[in-house]
Amino acid sequence: MSCQRCQSQRINSVTAKCSDLCGGNVKGRDYEGYVPADLGIGGGDYVEFSYCMDCGQMQNNFPLPQSTIEKDLEDSDLMDFFLNWDLEPAGFKFRESFWNMVDAANKMSAPFGSFLQNEFETQVQGLSNKVSGYKSPFNSWDELFKAYRNYVAR
Repeated sequence: MSCQRCQSQRINSVTAKCSDLCGGNVKGRDYEGYVPADLGIGGGDYVEFSYCMDCGQMQNNFPLPQSTIEKDLEDSDLMDFFLNWDLEPAGFKFRESFWNMVDAANKMSAPFGSFLQNEFETQVQGLSNKVSGYKSPFNSWDELFKAYRNYVAR
């Protein structure tokens, strides 16, 4: 393998296992957990990348498409997400573990997953993973959309 910029053969390929202890920041949005697969640094349990030891150029196919960390959702995306979970904003309850819902939200958009996780942790302190009596503080879709927009804007 030779460097994409300077053609040097001095390429260092790095692999590190961090499991769910990865953290970073893209465009002011923090992320933590498993390595995001769409940032060009590996994915899942592993950070993996290569760089040139002569010029410092990262080796990959750049530019990368927009990552889930950068992606913002439209109100219709949010509504579809909750409708797919058979939920209404006013007093919604759910059958699945709320962590399953957070994981699904993270796959759509990291800020949305963080919003739901923050919402659940705030509202469900001390309850088990199988929350059957969780009651949302949002009485309408508009309230939920506004809360999400405020969360993302902070």
